[in-house]
Amino acid sequence: MSFSGRRPLSIALTVAVALLVAAEAYRRPELNWDALAYAGAAAELTGADAGRAQRTAYEAAERFRGGEGPLLSEGHHPEYRRTMRTDAEAFHATLGWYRARIGYTAPVALLMAAGINGIEATVAVSALSGAGIVLLLSAAGRRWKHGALLPAALVTAAVLGTVRVARFSTPDALATLVLFGAFLLLRDGRRSAYALFPFAMLVRSDLLVPAVIIAVLHAAVVPKHRIAAAAGIAASLLVVFGLHHWSGYPGWSEAYLFTFAGSTGGTFDGALFLSSLGAGVSALGTSTRFFAAAGMTAAGLAVVLRSGADPLRHPAARWLLVAVLIIGARLLLFPMMDVRFLVMPYIIIIVATTDIVDGIVRPAEEP
Repeated sequence: MSFSGRRPLSIALTVAVALLVAAEAYRRPELNWDALAYAGAAAELTGADAGRAQRTAYEAAERFRGGEGPLLSEGHHPEYRRTMRTDAEAFHATLGWYRARIGYTAPVALLMAAGINGIEATVAVSALSGAGIVLLLSAAGRRWKHGALLPAALVTAAVLGTVRVARFSTPDALATLVLFGAFLLLRDGRRSAYALFPFAMLVRSDLLVPAVIIAVLHAAVVPKHRIAAAAGIAASLLVVFGLHHWSGYPGWSEAYLFTFAGSTGGTFDGALFLSSLGAGVSALGTSTRFFAAAGMTAAGLAVVLRSGADPLRHPAARWLLVAVLIIGARLLLFPMMDVRFLVMPYIIIIVATTDIVDGIVRPAEEP
């Protein structure tokens, strides 16, 4: 995925867009209380105890660009926010959710150790991840013969959420970067992609769902990848359960399933789970984003079918199916409509669709 052989204009365009994405994300971050919690979890990684981690996080918020905005606001949960600010042990107890995203909090902790404000560090990691997404997307376009396709792909990705995901002080941009990198390796036929899956779990453990979808559909058609895919998913499961046991992540100590509906006292609540699935079905049935992705996928599959190829053995067509399944699973199991959760499958759709448009889709792999 190097830039060797690329025209200087393409490289200049890529660098310019990457810098613009990073600058826009850093200049206008979308902050919420989570940034405080991630700063606190990162402070713990540097050796801070509960009291010091809380003080570090809130002092960082007070110093961050004037201390204004939602960071210190009591918002819709005033009692909870007041408790977090005044009770160090309560703040420490709630960090399990954030502590589990060590793939994100670790680079934040490194920046904090270098003297950077903790909130500023969360903004910087996300902004740099956004720039990384642009670089990977440009690398994906090294196959495309037509010069206009790369700018079109970069603009489309920006419209579909690359800039927005980079503006959040959450692991979402870094998660998109890691899983998109795995996709590009698989697109090139490299089994080393599965080694990225366990690392992706360190960034966001709910990436297990798209990782399983990618591994199953790809390995089903490419037998030589099956052992690597199984090993990648097995390692990911070990990371998920081990990480959640270490971090005190609520509801994950016994089954990954708990996170879909929450848990109470470590006991699975079937009624709550069914209620969550009902909300997911409703979200799926009303999501314009899902139907837009499904429409793009259907159009791509129609082109492939018209050529007489088998969609499952046609790499780009298969990736379109993977992307729409990821979006569907996300909405069904985690019915949150924010676009930042869907940027990664959107980018897969952009790359696969552009492969088809360019007419240079790789031949189907031999089983």
